[in-house]
Amino acid sequence: NAAVKAERSFMEIMGGGCSAPIGVMVQLAGKMRLYASVLSPDGRLRFQYRKSGEASDPRGFGKNAAQEALELGASRIIEKWG
Repeated sequence: NAAVKAERSFMEIMGGGCSAPIGVMVQLAGKMRLYASVLSPDGRLRFQYRKSGEASDPRGFGKNAAQEALELGASRIIEKWG
């Protein structure tokens, strides 16, 4: 499924796993729509992100979305996980 491929590639770049406070969901309705949240361990800080794009390269879409989210501020929260 294209949505699952995009979600997994997003999580791979973000460094997320089962215990990381990251949520990502991709809807496929013509275009891909990605919705993501990154939280601090205590849940006080939250970064929310949305992106829409073509479904022709779901893995590339997910990776690009993750890189953009990191640049826009998700990395500041992820640094607090350490």
